[in-house]
Amino acid sequence: MNLPKLIVFDFDLTILRIHSWAERVAAEDVPHRDLDADVADVAFFRAFVERARARDVPVAVASFGAFETIKGASHTLVPIRPRRRGERRSLRTFA
Repeated sequence: MNLPKLIVFDFDLTILRIHSWAERVAAEDVPHRDLDADVADVAFFRAFVERARARDVPVAVASFGAFETIKGASHTLVPIRPRRRGERRSLRTFA
């Protein structure tokens, strides 16, 4: 079976039900927010990422939103690997 080399999700209005940038969600707000209310489907997203990981297919987030807010929300969903040297901040892959 041919597997994709990379799967990329947009953050606002794809992973999230809300547009965090438009709603001005700050990184310090993330721990106090309701994950189930903000994320479109927490269980599906976690299962999807775990299945991709099991097949060594990287899953990334691409966004023009606030990096620290995306990082905080993403770490709440699944761990993110550290950014590689020279890698763009707008593209992150889950560990």
